[in-house]
Order: sequence, then structure tokens, then C-alpha cells
Amino acid sequence: MLTKVKHQLTVSAKRLFKRTTGYNFFNKEQTFNFLSPYEVHNSVSEKYSLPIVEDVGDHKLLFNKGSVSMNRNTTWVFKHDERACNLLPIGSLSVDHQVLRTDFGYPNPFINDFGGRAAIQDFILPHPRKKLSCRTVIAPWSHYFRKEYYLYLMFVAAKLCRIKQTVPSALIEDAIVAYPLFYSSFEQEYLRLLGFKENQVVDTRLVEVDFDNCILGNLDNWLYPAAQDVMWMRELMFDKMPQANNSKSELIYISRSGRRRVENEDELVKTLMGFGFEIIEDQKRSVEEQFHLYNNAKFIIGPHGASFSNIIWSKKGTNLLELFPQRYVYNFFQYLSSIVGVNYAAYCLGPVSHNQPYRAVSDNLKVSVIDIARYLEQVMVL
Repeated sequence: MLTKVKHQLTVSAKRLFKRTTGYNFFNKEQTFNFLSPYEVHNSVSEKYSLPIVEDVGDHKLLFNKGSVSMNRNTTWVFKHDERACNLLPIGSLSVDHQVLRTDFGYPNPFINDFGGRAAIQDFILPHPRKKLSCRTVIAPWSHYFRKEYYLYLMFVAAKLCRIKQTVPSALIEDAIVAYPLFYSSFEQEYLRLLGFKENQVVDTRLVEVDFDNCILGNLDNWLYPAAQDVMWMRELMFDKMPQANNSKSELIYISRSGRRRVENEDELVKTLMGFGFEIIEDQKRSVEEQFHLYNNAKFIIGPHGASFSNIIWSKKGTNLLELFPQRYVYNFFQYLSSIVGVNYAAYCLGPVSHNQPYRAVSDNLKVSVIDIARYLEQVMVL
């Protein structure tokens, strides 16, 4: 009953929005059908099997055996024709006031797909934008979501990497990259590594781009980015990064000072240092520094956090122990570990809550140093 009511409210909201702004939203299937004549890449379905994960402390079940399926991983080159085409401030392509939804495709486009109140405001009360004309525009991202490292690496940088792999270089060498920019140092570093110059990148909130070709790609899953994208990104970084500094520690603990910090961290640090671990403080680091930190490590421990996105730079056979609070236990870093051949383990002190609300993302956690020490004694002698 509740699902039906939510659906009716969503349909009513879309109708009201169309009457107010003149825009209509395609769902994901309509978007794919519309773009099918412009498809230049479509990978076969991927399926990754994930094993059972038991807690390294008391051996309770944390993750059931399962699999992750990627239905499609697609790139399109849309040709501007006589229809009214516009790259909107949110970064989405509109054709004759039909807004394409290449990413995720949740029922409510504003809450889940485009980023809430700010996106609605930009449709209803659009700000004037500077105009720019180009032969080709790349539109990799259509959201006003949080400007976080994980989101950028897995959804923007990885998609740009796919585009560079699947679209002829002659078409993209002078292309403009246009989306709602993050304005972060990691964004600038990844764009440089991908070969895009500063004058090739614009913010769709400030600039209206007129184009002949618009290059688009999809995102199929919020928690599990496409494995092929991850591997293409990994190959790029291994090719672009200078030789690692071998003096860096091979045993590291990634500390957190904000949310999801370990409340008895002093105890844990003392224990880990007894095993030879280096404590990596929670501070801003360049993409290159993060790459070498994870690429050189043989054993990584830390609370669940965006830093573990860098596990995709780790060598095959590296060990990762992820620490969880009781109400926020998710397996997407297990998934990333499986793609690149990292040995994954997890720990959560006490019972795991069956109700995993998103607001628990900020919960802190505690550990039993006895549990951690016992685990390390077992695995470090193997």
C-alpha cells in the first residue's frame, strides 16, 4: 500500500513539474531506447560472485554469499540535429524538453537522481549562463550530490576513462568536458591524469554549451561501479603514476577524525604499532600520495570510509580489514576488493543491526583490541 502511494505521489509531482517548467523526464528505459541509434559501446553483462564474510572477531555472519550483476555499460555519441537540444545546469541532456536520465534511474529523479532542492530550483528559476560553442561536449555527470572522493572517482573519473577507451580519440581530443564541477583538488588531478586541460572543463551551472556531438555514458549501480570501468581506471593510473617510493610502510592503519571514527582508537593504535603498523592520520592528500600509499601497502586496516576507494590501486594479494559500526555494514569495498584481487576481511564489535538506516553513516564505532590482535596473530604468520 505504501509503495503504491509513493508511486502515485511521484507521478503527480512529475505532472506538476511538467506543467510548471515544460520539461518531462524520461525513465531509464526510455532514455536507453532514445539513445540506441547513437550507441558506440555496450559491454556484455558482468557478474561477480562474492563469498560469505564472517566477522574476524566472533565469526558472526556479516555478508551472505551473493553476486553483483552489471546489466549494461554503455557509451553514446548523440548528434545534434534540428531538435532543440540543451545541456542543463544539472549536466543532463534535454532534447525537445525531454530530460534524459543516463544514471541510476530511480523513481524520483530529484531526490535520488539529480540532488534535491538545488536541482528543482535551477529548473524553475534558471540563472543566466554564459554561452560556449564546441564541436564535441562530454557530459559525464548530472547530479548535485555531495562532493565526495568516492563519488568522483567511481562515477565521474571512471566514466571519463571509459569514454576515452570507447570513443575515437579524434572526436574527443579537443572536446569540452561539462558537468556540475566539484571544485576539489582531486577533481583537478584526475582530469589532468585523464588528459583534459583546464580550458577544456566547464561548469554546466555557469556555462551553456552548444555542440555538434554530445558524448554520454551510463551508470548502472550506485553501490557497485562497473568492473570494467574500475579496471580501465586502474590501468590508467598504473601507466601515469611515477615509480613508488619503496620506503613507505607496508602495514598501514587509516585513521578517521570525523564520522565513523574509532572511539577507543588510542588502544587500537597501541596494539597495531606492536605489530609494526604505521598510523596514517586523517588529512588531505594528493591523488598521487593516495595512490602510492595503497599501492605500496601489503596490509591495510581502518574504519569504513571513502579512503578505501583507493583499494583499486592495491596490488593483488594485499590484505584489507574493514571496521564497521553496528548500524552501517555494507559490502561495496568487498566488491571492489574482489575486482582487483585484494584479500578482504571485516570486523564489527557486537551484534549487527538488521535495520541499516542511511543516517547511521555517521555512527562511530569501538573495537576489541583482543579480537584484532588475535586476528593479526593468525594471518600474519601465514
